[in-house]
Amino acid sequence: MECNMTEAIILLSKRENEVTVRAQVIIVLTTVFNFSSSFPHLQKQICETMCYTLIHGNDTRVRLYSLLFWIKRIEEKLTLYGMVDGKFLECVFSFNSKKILQLTEIEIKKRLKCVLKELKEIDCFKALKHAVADKCDVTVSKKSWQVSKKLNDLFDKYGVEKDLRMELANSLEICT
Repeated sequence: MECNMTEAIILLSKRENEVTVRAQVIIVLTTVFNFSSSFPHLQKQICETMCYTLIHGNDTRVRLYSLLFWIKRIEEKLTLYGMVDGKFLECVFSFNSKKILQLTEIEIKKRLKCVLKELKEIDCFKALKHAVADKCDVTVSKKSWQVSKKLNDLFDKYGVEKDLRMELANSLEICT
């Protein structure tokens, strides 16, 4: 997809007054993201936009669609590192070493640290943190809290250090 067109769609998500149009724009951007893996710059722009719309959106529907985008990113990252249906597989194929790896607690912990790092890089935690703290939109705040709690419980289960999670949380900046 041509970047100029995507940039116009991104602009619509921030400036359009009609809620239905903005909600549909978020759905379109999610679809564009899903099929733009060979365009990292475009994916970065879409992540920034989804962060912005989740934090600054003035309609629950638009914000929920943005939150669904982030939930999908979390699921993708966990699946990439070996989690299927909420559980880590016993064995996975490692593309790096070209071997089958047994996922021990230590290996799972390493993979979860990678998930944490990658989610931070795409502003996922920034978006969730601000959505949870929003006192004006209880629906979005509650759903964001549930997502955050589920992630936190997973990190607790596999012993990912709270220090690392706190360091990530403290390094968050307000999304503009």
